[in-house]
Amino acid sequence: MKNKIILFYVPCDLKKTAQTLAKKTLHGKLAACAQIFPVQSLYLWDNKVNDTDEFVLILKTLKSKVKPLKKLLESLHPYETPAILTTVMDVNKAYYQWMMESLESE
Repeated sequence: MKNKIILFYVPCDLKKTAQTLAKKTLHGKLAACAQIFPVQSLYLWDNKVNDTDEFVLILKTLKSKVKPLKKLLESLHPYETPAILTTVMDVNKAYYQWMMESLESE
């Protein structure tokens, strides 16, 4: 499949944080779609196991937007060490076309 997009996975401390990041990326045409999910995160920090409620922000974008999107997320994210994960995904042609039109139009 040649229709590839980039999926960002970004845990946030608060729902409001995830919403703010999502809106900035959408208004800046750095992402075509954002979804926010509540999650329970368990992780090591300062040699202790932490158990925290967080909100995961998922962003869908094109390869051409990855660098500016990552830069924006790194500059605005409140965490000292934010997790900003990306993966390449195959999508159907119609969805890919919609994303191209949404992000490449002026």
